[in-house]
Amino acid sequence: METQPPASVIRERFAKKLSPSNLSTARQTSFREEDFPNSLASAVGLREFLSRNVKRSLSLITCLLFPLISLPQDSVRTIRVPGETTEQTLRSLESRKQKQVQAADQWNALHNFTFSDALAESGIKFKHEVVEEAGKKFKPNHYDHGTAVAAADVDADGRTDLFFVNQRGGNELWRNSGNGRFENITAAAGVAMNGLICVGASFGDIDNDGLPDLFVTTVKMGNHLFRNEGRGRFRDISETAGIREIAHSSGAVFFDFNRDGLLDLFVCNVGVYTRGEKARDGSYHALDDAFTGFLDPKRLETSILYQNLGGLKFRNVSKEVGLEHREWTGDATFCDLQHTGYPGLYAVSMSGKNAYYRNDAGKIFSDATSKTFGRTPW
Repeated sequence: METQPPASVIRERFAKKLSPSNLSTARQTSFREEDFPNSLASAVGLREFLSRNVKRSLSLITCLLFPLISLPQDSVRTIRVPGETTEQTLRSLESRKQKQVQAADQWNALHNFTFSDALAESGIKFKHEVVEEAGKKFKPNHYDHGTAVAAADVDADGRTDLFFVNQRGGNELWRNSGNGRFENITAAAGVAMNGLICVGASFGDIDNDGLPDLFVTTVKMGNHLFRNEGRGRFRDISETAGIREIAHSSGAVFFDFNRDGLLDLFVCNVGVYTRGEKARDGSYHALDDAFTGFLDPKRLETSILYQNLGGLKFRNVSKEVGLEHREWTGDATFCDLQHTGYPGLYAVSMSGKNAYYRNDAGKIFSDATSKTFGRTPW
């Protein structure tokens, strides 16, 4: 049987992390021995402790993620099914594993494959650089949600290339030169966007010329649409295309909502989580209550549906088609759950509720979340 750290050790670890000098949101209090009777029950004890002694649990939980993850390896415990012993849970999991392995023998789809780390051999040297408030000051805000990577064959050579989004230091486009090797073609491609705090990216052929165009979102610095000019070169057409809205944008998805043969664009906007002033690194200072901003309706931002008008022109049609989605939206995907032939949209919220919008013949969207999924947790 694995030796359990005594309650005094658990108590000492959390006492240090929860002291007023380390965590301003915690009240001065003392631990009782029964709060953490053993490490296996420490998660339950911690939850009860938080409910009794913490005023702002959201901030505290965020601060606790790092100390919990950094606990020594020997303090990691096996999670068991309630009502079972650890041994019973492990036997049950092994049994289920064997049944799944046997069932997989009947599959026609590719399966039972493995991955190996080939980064060193690829030649890719991209390094994600975060803003100071997330990477240096560890201030709780949405900058710490990271950035995207998008894949497409940008030069029509039959190989998938990679576009890496960066907060600082510029984005990078790496061309697949074959045999698992990549080369950095960012400068020639013209998609670095230096000086902008970027978030998401999506490829889509907006003019049906067979070449994937690129859309990149930013945090309150304007989103950018790049037309693929061929041979891995891009041109920024944001202004002339009608992409002008500025918000705390996140993910973006191309899809043809009205089936006119042209890819339209849905841009996810989160909500106001920054101030007007900029930090030294060029990013906007995050608000102190960034993670609770979704509770204030005035800070919500409406996500945008752009209709592709052809001729490299887009128009914001969110209001006229009934798709004025206002939640703390991080990403979205299109899906035709009713099999009408017209793609609907599922939007994912960071905080608050997700939403599924049914597409009625490409003319109007209606919120069909509750009818489709019933009651779900946020």
